[in-house]
Amino acid sequence: MEVCRVKKISSASLASALIVSAMAVPATAATQDLTAGTFAWPIKTSFMEHLAGPMAAGRWTTTDGATYKDNQLLFPVNVAETTLDADGNGTIVLDGSAHIVAYKGLGAGGSAGLDLTYSDLKLQVQGTKVELVGDYVLSGDPGDKGAQVDRDGDDDVLVTFTLDAPIAVGTDVSAQDRQATAGAGLEGSLLRYKEGQILEGGDVDLVLDFADGKDAGVVEGHKSTGLAQASAQLGTLSSEEPSSEGIGILVGVIAGVVALVGTAVAGMPLVLDALKRAGIRL
Repeated sequence: MEVCRVKKISSASLASALIVSAMAVPATAATQDLTAGTFAWPIKTSFMEHLAGPMAAGRWTTTDGATYKDNQLLFPVNVAETTLDADGNGTIVLDGSAHIVAYKGLGAGGSAGLDLTYSDLKLQVQGTKVELVGDYVLSGDPGDKGAQVDRDGDDDVLVTFTLDAPIAVGTDVSAQDRQATAGAGLEGSLLRYKEGQILEGGDVDLVLDFADGKDAGVVEGHKSTGLAQASAQLGTLSSEEPSSEGIGILVGVIAGVVALVGTAVAGMPLVLDALKRAGIRL
């Protein structure tokens, strides 16, 4: 006959078990009511307009729900992978990637002057401080004596911004036009904007929709800076029209582009170089 022995559990052991059980609660418990969200990143509006114009002739390719619209990149929030604690701190995971190819034929060996991809993006939230963190792969020519640049970054800070108040989990968030500051990853990937630099025309938007029965709203687009018109003018001018009037217009347009964007962006000096080789001296 088998005897079943019942092991007594002390009150101390029971208390320890309860503590361990409580600690095992998933970190996502506080964000189970998050239903949707969008992060809008314009990088810098004037830069985006220049890339889309005939000088750079750039094209954005996006994946997994990310889109390019109204001079900005839009990334949907991955609700399932986002983790925020009861104080609103944590990680907001973004779906999708963005790839830009511009200045075709102006890179090494006839490659693009700018070939850049951003991926694995996420927002690291601590109180009111938010960092856009992600990976990048860059290939291009910044125009410094024809030196080709190939580099990448992993979980680099691209931009930082602040919220008016910490995220109150369960309450919709609509943070519009938040001033962005360049991070080391943006400096490394674009070779232009310095870490710590305030990005004029680079305000970001963050919308989080919780299941509270209210509409969180939508992100806002970015208005034209006038660079698109300048780029269009430049695209209609030809080096085969050497009239003083035509060249004067060309110089004026380029001066405007340089003032708005800056000449250190990968590919831009190559455009100026090409114009000089065509007989147009600035």
